[in-house]
Amino acid sequence: MRLGLDCKNPNTLHDELTRALCRGVERGLLRPWDAQLALFFAQQAPAAPWASLLAAAMCSQEAARGQVYLDLDTLAECDDPLLAEWSRHFAHWHAWPQQAPDLFGIGEGATPLVVADGCLYLRRFWRDERCIAEGIAARLTLLPLPAADKVRELLDQLFPVRQIAPDWQRIACTLMLPRRFGVISGGPGTGKTTTVLRLLLLLQGLAMQDAIPGQCGPLRVRLAAPTGKAAARLGQSLHQALQREEAKKLLPKEALRQIPSEVETVHRLLGLRDDGKARYHRARPLAVDVLVIDEASMLSQELMARVLDALPPAARLILLGDKDQLASVEAGAVLAELCVQAEAARYRDETRAWIAATCAYELPAPATVGSEREQCLALLRHSYRFGAESGIGRLAEKIRQGDSEGLPALFSAAESDLRNFSLEDQERLDQLLLHGWPGDPEAPGYLFYLQQLRAGLRQGLDADLLAQQSLSAFGNFQLLCARREGPLGVQGMNERIVRLLQAKAGVPRGREWFAGRPVMVTRNLYSLQLMNGEVGMTLPVRFPDGRLELRVAFSGSRGEVRWFSPARLRDIETVFALTVHKSQGSEYQHCAFLAAADEAEVLYRELLYTAVTRARSRLSLIVSGELTLLDEMIRRPLRRQQRIFTEVEEKRHG
Repeated sequence: MRLGLDCKNPNTLHDELTRALCRGVERGLLRPWDAQLALFFAQQAPAAPWASLLAAAMCSQEAARGQVYLDLDTLAECDDPLLAEWSRHFAHWHAWPQQAPDLFGIGEGATPLVVADGCLYLRRFWRDERCIAEGIAARLTLLPLPAADKVRELLDQLFPVRQIAPDWQRIACTLMLPRRFGVISGGPGTGKTTTVLRLLLLLQGLAMQDAIPGQCGPLRVRLAAPTGKAAARLGQSLHQALQREEAKKLLPKEALRQIPSEVETVHRLLGLRDDGKARYHRARPLAVDVLVIDEASMLSQELMARVLDALPPAARLILLGDKDQLASVEAGAVLAELCVQAEAARYRDETRAWIAATCAYELPAPATVGSEREQCLALLRHSYRFGAESGIGRLAEKIRQGDSEGLPALFSAAESDLRNFSLEDQERLDQLLLHGWPGDPEAPGYLFYLQQLRAGLRQGLDADLLAQQSLSAFGNFQLLCARREGPLGVQGMNERIVRLLQAKAGVPRGREWFAGRPVMVTRNLYSLQLMNGEVGMTLPVRFPDGRLELRVAFSGSRGEVRWFSPARLRDIETVFALTVHKSQGSEYQHCAFLAAADEAEVLYRELLYTAVTRARSRLSLIVSGELTLLDEMIRRPLRRQQRIFTEVEEKRHG
């Protein structure tokens, strides 16, 4: 029997469920798919109360918005009168498992939905939540510690100069030792990559001196990131950092050789296939002693659960990322929940004693001590990228704090690295896209990289050198959009920029592929070893027989150039414009963010913070109504409800 929602048929509207679903779809509170799911459940469980089926539709809609459950008890507090009306019918959720046992469960089982403490889950989200909570809790047991003086000696080598007190990079390293789990979070330029490199050197140094109880010889270390772009960037950063450390000659080469600079995507690490099955799981765990995952804010709840399921019990897991950035496109915000109390540094006496013994810092006692999980949480607090007078840095901090006061002064300050103008000023927008920041050659627009490319061709540069130079020049500027669709989204702006370059820079018309076309991989291409998010540059290549053909150059983790025929690249798109989500893990000398008032459903504080912190030295904001829309975004956080650790920590303290 094929089900369908017919809201125009008066005969069907006598049914309470259908009436509610039609109102929900009409108001945009439900998608047609969500309503269809409720009708399917009604067919499978005829005895289910109509309100429970409506709740199931709402739970499906919440999952599409990135939420992992529907909070049935708090819906009455909503401003929307329709949601408040519906909430009254959800008051008897306790009885749903008895009334429709094939549809609702209260724990382990095979039902598609789970109710727990007033929350309704799709079962897979409930299962993932339990997996994460239990997997992390199992790694919080205290380990036998290496001698504090040995740790302090190695830390003195790794941090020979103490310019800031307390040095949170050093503290972060020592906090990762007592347990098999840890989180290092920090904003832009706080040295997350430097810290994790020194942490790995500390661990390997201790292991090679047999100073880690139970560990014999070097540790097996693996590095991963949620996207190919983030993985490539971390690999490049680590490779450069290892070269700098080797040049200092402060550390033994044996320890440096044990640090990998190869970084893989989490999907490749787990061996995830298109059908959703993973090569590595609880029955076939990864061969690893230490796993570091960078850009952990982008980890969905499902992917985090997969990682913990595949990790051997004795392995350490270190998460690295910015807690204030956008969460995953998919459901969940694991890093944000882990870091809820990060600012307070709620360390217990024994944790502060360990910090004092290894770092020679006496941290003040907190007003309230935190959970076991908070003892292995480190927040890096000093930005080495933005000085005290940096407008970008100050704006990022205001956004993070939800403080929209004093915005005009930030933009009007002399020599400000910020500027804003109205989206309605189309001519100024075109000038920005072509020429960049007025009067500053270090903050160009898109004409710059094409000029560099053509100059390299005239000079007859070697193909690899031309590719490196072109990719570097292109990476100086990036336009970020709030969404993909529409004339002001990625698709529309990519078309606009191509037309501008055709008119002003001689880019050929009517060709999909042209010299200088920047492209991004949109899906992991394992056969080519190209990952989702990697950016390549289309360039003419002269072959030994005299043929001149277009090839696409991608930069490898060690700076090498990898060439591909355009015919082999199926899952790619032009990348003059990029969504903020896709930009995570990247930095640009000059960054521009474009947002329109009619995009309000996606314009949140975290989106603005992520866009702003992609810029290194110049930031251009092009928004409707100028500062009014910025003010609204800062005041509007994207709250993803999670309760992963609630039950486990209540049991521990109970």
